[in-house]
Amino acid sequence: MWRAEGERPESCKNQRWEAVFRRERMPVSIDRTSVQFCGITAFTFGSVADYGRFLIYSKERWNMTKTNTKKLAIAGVFCAVAVVGSLFSFPVFGSKCAPVQHMVNILCAVLLGPGYGLGAAFAAALIRNLLGLGSLMAFPGSMFGALLCGLVYSKTQSVLGTLVGEVFGTAVLGGLCAYPVAILFMGQSAAGLAFYAYIIPFLISTAAGAAISAVLIYSLQKSNVLYTMQKSLNRFDT
Repeated sequence: MWRAEGERPESCKNQRWEAVFRRERMPVSIDRTSVQFCGITAFTFGSVADYGRFLIYSKERWNMTKTNTKKLAIAGVFCAVAVVGSLFSFPVFGSKCAPVQHMVNILCAVLLGPGYGLGAAFAAALIRNLLGLGSLMAFPGSMFGALLCGLVYSKTQSVLGTLVGEVFGTAVLGGLCAYPVAILFMGQSAAGLAFYAYIIPFLISTAAGAAISAVLIYSLQKSNVLYTMQKSLNRFDT
């Protein structure tokens, strides 16, 4: 077949494409590391070092997921303890005082963190209301203390500061926020109710719970069990 000067024959083109196909079918080399799932290449790395970093990252992600699952399970157990512990409550000035809830708040702060403590307190208050074991006062009476004592322990790692944070958060912040809850949602009369009316009952409840948790935590500290539990949960990477 006639062709113009400089034009490459058709066989050269075929050889070129065959070379490309052969290169794609080449086995994986050290410089081109691949990860395959079910025969399909999912990731391709430029070097063995990249592949090593990928393995380290995957292991860290797996450990993080495992730790978060463990924390979530323990938070669920603490929530159940708070709900069952609400059966052992006593009325003070129209409010049900449940010391076990405040003990749970402090244990969550020490072992899990403020986020898990706040979530466990909210879930316990919700379940208590659904089961008729508590009133709407359970929300401000547990959540403020759980959040504040969790933040204090995360910043200071001080058990005494955590106890003070629980008492202040529940008695003062929770007690003051309980006033609008009582007026708006529980039908209380604003004229017959002082804005500080719930501070005293909340203070009695949280002080009792803080005393119980203080004895428990210091006992765990003395036997070195607390450190072991925190290490297993990657608390502060101890």
